[in-house]
Formats: sequence, C-alpha cells, structure tokens
Amino acid sequence: MQTIRVKKHLDSETLVLPEIRSLIGKDVEITVVEYDTSEATKPLNGNFAETFGKYPDFDEAAFWALRGGH
Repeated sequence: MQTIRVKKHLDSETLVLPEIRSLIGKDVEITVVEYDTSEATKPLNGNFAETFGKYPDFDEAAFWALRGGH
C-alpha cells in the first residue's frame, strides 16, 4: 500500500494533483481534512521559553511529566 500526503489550498472544486499520478487506475481512499490555522493550534517549535504565556490552556506540568520530568 502506498500513502501520499498532499497539502493544498483549495481554490476550486476541481483538483489537479500531479502527486497522485502513480495511483491512476487503482482503488484509493481520499480524505480531506481542514487545517485550523489559528495561533492556538500551531505546533510549538523552537525555544519553549519564547512560547511561555502564549497558550493559556497549556499544561506545563503535564508537558514536563511526558518529557521525563523536570
């Protein structure tokens, strides 16, 4: 089984997906997921200290427990 992930901005009902050319003629399942681009759903990247206070629902104790304590 081959899996191909394509992230696109939809601007039409008609999709052009050259990434899936190798799957033409095969039975496939296509799933469309809308990404939430709000600040609260962006992944935490970079320096943890820079993001402190930016996400009020962030459980710092749970984070450190999952990372092996601190």
